[in-house]
Amino acid sequence: MTMTQKQRPIRLTEAVNPNPQPDHGTTESGVDALAPSNPSTDWSHTVERLTALPNQANEWVMQYRSQITVVAALVAAVIVLKLALALLEAINGIPLMQPMLELIGLGYVGGFVVQHLLTAERRQELNQTLQTWKTQVLGH
Repeated sequence: MTMTQKQRPIRLTEAVNPNPQPDHGTTESGVDALAPSNPSTDWSHTVERLTALPNQANEWVMQYRSQITVVAALVAAVIVLKLALALLEAINGIPLMQPMLELIGLGYVGGFVVQHLLTAERRQELNQTLQTWKTQVLGH
């Protein structure tokens, strides 16, 4: 064959069996199993299924809305946790940064104790503030 001659594409069945024997069997319904399907019918069936897809997806989302929300919240929490841990790991890699941040944290804790926990009067005010927040958040 020369370069100017075109080769016809080889079908998969020809590649497996170059000399196929025609089989004119029918299915149980009496339809010829080897009869070519109608491309326009196949296309219209595909278009119908594709146009129904958004409605089916919307119904599925409405049906499983709470489960989807829980899964999305869990995935978001895992992503935020991994990012926070990566940020802390990066900060801890900087020399002297970790001890400095620990000292800053101890300073804030000490200031909170002095301001809110040393006297009984301040502890009662803090307890009342926390109870008010609890009722606002939980509604009890």
